[in-house]
Amino acid sequence: MTASARLHRVLCAAALLAVASVYLIAHGAPDTSRRALYIVVHFVLTASMFGVWATNGTATAGEHRVTLATGILARLILIAVPVFTTSDVARYLWDGRAILEGLDPYVVSPIAPEAAALRGLWPFPTANNRVPTIYPPLAETVFALSAVFGAETSLFVYKAAVAAASIATLVWTARLLRLLSLERHLALVALSPLLILEGGVGAHVDIFAAASLAGALLLSTRGRSFLAGGAVGLGVLFKLMPAVLLVPFVLGLRRANALRTLSGAALVVAGGYGLALAAGYEPIGSLFVFLEKWRFGSPLQSAVRTLAGEGAVPYVAAVLGAMGLVASVVAARRERLAVGLTIALATVIIVSPVAHPWYLAPLIVLLPLAPNAFVLGWATAFPLAYEVGDHFAATGRWEPATWPLVAIALTWMLSLAFDVSRARGAAVAKGEAAVTAVRGAGK
Repeated sequence: MTASARLHRVLCAAALLAVASVYLIAHGAPDTSRRALYIVVHFVLTASMFGVWATNGTATAGEHRVTLATGILARLILIAVPVFTTSDVARYLWDGRAILEGLDPYVVSPIAPEAAALRGLWPFPTANNRVPTIYPPLAETVFALSAVFGAETSLFVYKAAVAAASIATLVWTARLLRLLSLERHLALVALSPLLILEGGVGAHVDIFAAASLAGALLLSTRGRSFLAGGAVGLGVLFKLMPAVLLVPFVLGLRRANALRTLSGAALVVAGGYGLALAAGYEPIGSLFVFLEKWRFGSPLQSAVRTLAGEGAVPYVAAVLGAMGLVASVVAARRERLAVGLTIALATVIIVSPVAHPWYLAPLIVLLPLAPNAFVLGWATAFPLAYEVGDHFAATGRWEPATWPLVAIALTWMLSLAFDVSRARGAAVAKGEAAVTAVRGAGK
């Protein structure tokens, strides 16, 4: 075994130890520094991921299998860890139980009089309990299926489903990278702290959307455009945000493939919402409340509100959003689909009034197809936003600090500058190579 291979295994083992340490953090007192320690684990995992990625440059097929196995094991380890970084899961399972009790979570909020009987049967979600749900129909279906198992078991069942989706994301991405001869980038998904922790600890529904995107990319690469569109549609039925991926996905493909992709997505989305409407639900929920009143984790919107006032925010978001979508289509049309998809999804998250680390889960799926410092830096710095959690647990006051937004914004600027510099260097090198080739032909 070479020195590089030994280092590869040591780094994989270090990643697993860091993952296992989350159990010690989770069982600490709620008013201690659990989120701060969680951020430390995130950075340790990030270092391990970068190390494995570096050693994968000359890795053998056996080492790629070790990377894949490490990623799968990391996801399995966290199935039983308590959820302590978010209150979203409590809302997921409350929605599921409400459906089983004959309530419409798109209309009835947890504090509504209609839900009074449910409060004695089911754990009450402590956050955002004044508004109906915003989650699409397929997500609500998974919540309800998990809630069937009762208050004590439903959390484990749901987390097992998230782990299965996360493993599927990894396996499908690994197959895609193998098809494209990009396995050297496997660690960016297999050992991604964001995918491992936001799936294993936070158990966020975004992991299902990431799995849908991984499946769509694999199907598209194999020429199955209609099924690829259907997979994107499934992702939209878990989380609305990935719908933006259809813009570069459809407009960047050849006409026949574009029509098949759009048809597949439209059929699945229309079918999902159609079934929900036919069952008597009103699956719009509190989406507009989300857009109008919730604010968190957005350096852009925070800066615009500070410098130009709240009234300027929609205009700035609209202009930047349109510019980002145009850039995504241009990249896709230049046969750089992964770059186009990355730009589209990143743009929506950047201009959104609310942004949480787990929103980046689908972006991580795209990362090994087109590695870039912007997404890597963002995914590394974004969990700093968890700083508010310990303060909230100790005082009951939601008062996010400004410094995480500043750190994220600085990361954006530095990483984007690096990417631009690298792209210019590559363009210059390509131009010099072309000139040399022409001169050689002239001789």
